[in-house]
Amino acid sequence: MTHPQLHEFILSCAHRAGSHWPDLYDEMCRSAAKKRFRGMGYPELRALGLALDLDSLDTTADLVDSVLKNTAVN
Repeated sequence: MTHPQLHEFILSCAHRAGSHWPDLYDEMCRSAAKKRFRGMGYPELRALGLALDLDSLDTTADLVDSVLKNTAVN
């Protein structure tokens, strides 16, 4: 199950960038770098289960897909 804050983070980024790769991934990285979502950066997101490094891209994409699957996002 996705942590509720990760769920909100992904939807927040999708609201700004849409749900298409690589736009959504880029927005997620920008948001983490600038700590836009509740002051959370890369370490905080990773601790909740979302790694944004390229080595974890498949896992990240699966997580994002599961969140967006039943959510209407542009």
